[in-house]
Amino acid sequence: MSDSNLNSAIVGAITGGVAVVFLFVIGRKKKLKIDEGSKMGLNLSGDLKCPNCGTPAPAVRRPKNFRQFMWGGWTCANCGKEFDKWLKPVDGK
Repeated sequence: MSDSNLNSAIVGAITGGVAVVFLFVIGRKKKLKIDEGSKMGLNLSGDLKCPNCGTPAPAVRRPKNFRQFMWGGWTCANCGKEFDKWLKPVDGK
């Protein structure tokens, strides 16, 4: 097997493994009772807008702090309010 084919096989195996894990986590969401009150989970809704002013969330998320980096969420560019990934306001604690 040539190096090119071996590299392609390795990349394909890694990509497939990541896809399987991702689908497993999404499929288990209801069983694990991961809801909007949890830090876990993914918000896959495509229509995220600031509940305060209606500004759409950026397509590419750039975390402003460690909490956003670890658990998701964003700060509105228009009004400056911070929200978690479920669009609930985050207090500045």
